[in-house]
Amino acid sequence: EKVMRRTLVITCSVLCFFALASEAHAQRTVTSGTSGFEQIQRGVASIGLENMLLVHSNSAAHPDIPETDRTSLHASYAGGLYFRYFVMNNLSIGVSLGVLYQLNQETISSDDVSATTERSDLGFIGFLTANYYLRLGNSLFFNPGIGLGGLYATRTLPSAEGGDLVTQVKVYGGAARIDLGFTFFAGRHFSLHAGPQVVMRIGAEQPESENDEDVDSASFFTVDAGFEVGLAYTF
Repeated sequence: EKVMRRTLVITCSVLCFFALASEAHAQRTVTSGTSGFEQIQRGVASIGLENMLLVHSNSAAHPDIPETDRTSLHASYAGGLYFRYFVMNNLSIGVSLGVLYQLNQETISSDDVSATTERSDLGFIGFLTANYYLRLGNSLFFNPGIGLGGLYATRTLPSAEGGDLVTQVKVYGGAARIDLGFTFFAGRHFSLHAGPQVVMRIGAEQPESENDEDVDSASFFTVDAGFEVGLAYTF
């Protein structure tokens, strides 16, 4: 009888220990089941707006001219319409077409004089993109993506003759972008998008006419990193 009682006490003690351990472990464990939309279904489409702005300014002493300052400004904007279609759950293929504007300005100034040179691009840029939506919870998704496309613009340059005269050249080439943004679905038909973007452009510039002898053909490669925001209607 004493052996049975001792066995019963030991068994109850072991069961209580594991029960308390399981309860403590459950209090330290994050479980599934956050609220909000869980996925974007295949066949869903969305149309929206996107905008990316980058501004960089720098001012320093001119390295070659004493007592002279050099100030540079670089501004880039890309924005337009896009359309996305989900070919699989959470996987979308999209196409976008937007306006591209870029300004490069340099000012050299001293106590007596100041001179500014300016170069600007104005045109169009488009991409074919693919994004995968990773659910974070509460209708928020991380949607990394990549895109390939092209651009066409008119570049305005200072004329070789000097003064206020300018020369215009054609700019065209390919483009690629990396999307590291997030999308929040405020409702079944409305979403907000924001996040960092990296846009790479490679191409060439050529005179608009064969008779323009001031500008030689040249290639270019640029990388812009900025923050993109947008909104979309889903149907």
